[in-house]
Amino acid sequence: IEGTIATGMWTIVGRGHGNDEVTREDIRKVIETTTTAINLPADKEVLHKIPRSYTIDGIKLFENPINTIGKRLDAEVFIVTSSASTVKNFMNCIEAPGYVVDQVMLKTLAATKAVMTEDEQNLGSLIIDIGGGTSEAAVISLGSIVTAKTVRVAGNAFDEAIANYIKKKHNLLIGERTAEQIKIEIGSALPYEGERTIEIKGRNQVDGLPKNVVITSAEVRAAMSDPISQIVDTVRTTLEKTPPELASDIIDRGIVLTGGGAQLRGLDKLIQDEIDIPVHVADNPIDCVVEGIGKRLDADLPFNTYYRR
Repeated sequence: IEGTIATGMWTIVGRGHGNDEVTREDIRKVIETTTTAINLPADKEVLHKIPRSYTIDGIKLFENPINTIGKRLDAEVFIVTSSASTVKNFMNCIEAPGYVVDQVMLKTLAATKAVMTEDEQNLGSLIIDIGGGTSEAAVISLGSIVTAKTVRVAGNAFDEAIANYIKKKHNLLIGERTAEQIKIEIGSALPYEGERTIEIKGRNQVDGLPKNVVITSAEVRAAMSDPISQIVDTVRTTLEKTPPELASDIIDRGIVLTGGGAQLRGLDKLIQDEIDIPVHVADNPIDCVVEGIGKRLDADLPFNTYYRR
């Protein structure tokens, strides 16, 4: 997932009687023109076109400009793109059993609806969704994305790192389910009170026979250190791209973690220690994306919210 800012311009068609009011069609047209303003590679798909602000006859607005009178409408739009093949493969998986994909939505946009009020979305906020395959960080302000970054490091990477560590350290082959079990039972980002060990079963690489090994919390923490560091770097990079006027809001409000990966013990504290900004885990973090999608489907969203090409 990538994001870029583009601008577009649209001349409002005169409708007589001096009543050249901005209509929904004018807004749709000006947003569509922004795609031509960027050099979109052939392997990229536009997921969202999210208006950040409008300008009518040189006067900048942040609200929906419908019914504003003017001749020239400009828009600053945040365009979210993804790999076209990734989107296609995702849609094929959903449609194979007979379902129909209505639209593809960035996870952080959905999660935002579940964990933030409308007022909170208008302030500077940073949300990080740590799912199974990707982690996404997004700065939200005025109800839209200011900047965002996605990395292919999340819960599955934690499991893979644990399995690789045990393979190298103990010559033991384990499956994904065992690695996940280890992560859930004794995994952590920081040392915690009451740390314990866990006995696991796997296949010995040397003779191919079943073998039992005892793993400590410290070992699991060491195994996951690299993917955890990549997530922290993603947060840091996102903050570096955040406009200064929003950084103070984020410092005051803190960072929200969502997704199943947010449940890793001590991850919120580690991120907080690394970047010196308060971090808290959302209520029911694993369900935030689903809850947010449900709310967006039920809500009467403003016209100028999200678009697909």
